[in-house]
This record gives sequence, structure tokens and C-alpha cells, in this order.
Amino acid sequence: MEKLITPQAAASKIKSGMTVMVGGFLGCGTAQNVLQCLSESDVRDLTIISNDASLLTGPDGSLYYGLASLIHKKQVTKLITTHVGLNAE
Repeated sequence: MEKLITPQAAASKIKSGMTVMVGGFLGCGTAQNVLQCLSESDVRDLTIISNDASLLTGPDGSLYYGLASLIHKKQVTKLITTHVGLNAE
């Protein structure tokens, strides 16, 4: 069995309605490529457990960095977190 999988393969294992725990702080240290693939999918109604709601602008200048892309696209139904102050959405 392969021990490493692509971000696309990891994102494909997440289905609508699932609860997903996301690591990192303000988008740093998150599985950015997996979250990007997930935001491009039709997965909805996610419950996310995370330290924060990420940033609207990433350090690379991208819009809706990390978890913020899922929140912006309304793929997250419930967010369990400790800090949302930097993401007004």
C-alpha cells in the first residue's frame, strides 16, 4: 500500500457531510494543496474543526487562503474553532 498520496487523492476521500479536522494557524502549516483541491470539488455541508478560519488573503497574495476558500464557497456548514477574527466571512 502506498504511504504517500496526491493532494487530489486525499481530497477525493472527503465526502459531503463529513467532519474534517484541519491543522495549522492562519493558513500556515495547513495542507494547502488538499484544501485547494477540496474547494474545487462539489463537496458541501462540511463540519470543520480548526484553530482558526484562515485568512482572506494569503502570504502569496492569493485570495481566500487555505480554509477561507471553503468558507467563501459555502462548503462549510459548521466551523468549530477558537479564532475567527481575521476572516469576516
